Amino acid sequence: MLRYPMMLAAALVSLPAHAETPMAQSAWGVGPRLGTVFIPGHLPMSLPEEVQDDLVKGAPAIQGVRGDVIVGVDAVYYAGDSWRLGLTGSLDLGKGYTDTTLIAHYDQAIASFEGMDVLAGGGVGFGSMVWRGEKDAKLAVPHYPLRLQVGSIFHRKLAGIQGSVFAQYNVPSNHYYTNSNGRELDEVSAGTYLQFGFDITAYFGDLF
Repeated sequence: MLRYPMMLAAALVSLPAHAETPMAQSAWGVGPRLGTVFIPGHLPMSLPEEVQDDLVKGAPAIQGVRGDVIVGVDAVYYAGDSWRLGLTGSLDLGKGYTDTTLIAHYDQAIASFEGMDVLAGGGVGFGSMVWRGEKDAKLAVPHYPLRLQVGSIFHRKLAGIQGSVFAQYNVPSNHYYTNSNGRELDEVSAGTYLQFGFDITAYFGDLF
């Protein structure tokens, strides 16, 4: 009576094992970022009225930004064949100006060639802009950056380089202004903080 169950068990054992499809290895990269903002040239598209009206010797207490340079680090993870997630930390430096940001972004490959992808994407995060002017003048604007970008990445197995142009609108969450006389203003109107720029990022990691 045990003959048939034993024969069935022996037959099952003798069957070849089913080979599972191996998981595809996801690509990733991390590296330094260098860029600049070319629009607006020196000051935001519009400053709060209280800042514009604060004059020192007939000129605005908050002076225009000179020598704008963005330095930072970008990390990306390719969760699919044509899209990736990333996190960018940046410091925008200029004469009398700083802007620190942390932005999470999503990028989609809209065209792919041998060793090159054309990417379009966007991101959102948080940051803080600070202008320092004449005497005690200081404007601090915590904000939420909204970013759109288009670029191309040239990659090999272990490294790649990407160039991008971007548009970024920094949505202010508040304004803190100390005028040139050292008085902190309780109520400050809003400004317009739209930026256009470009950057270059070098990635190192496992890029396909």
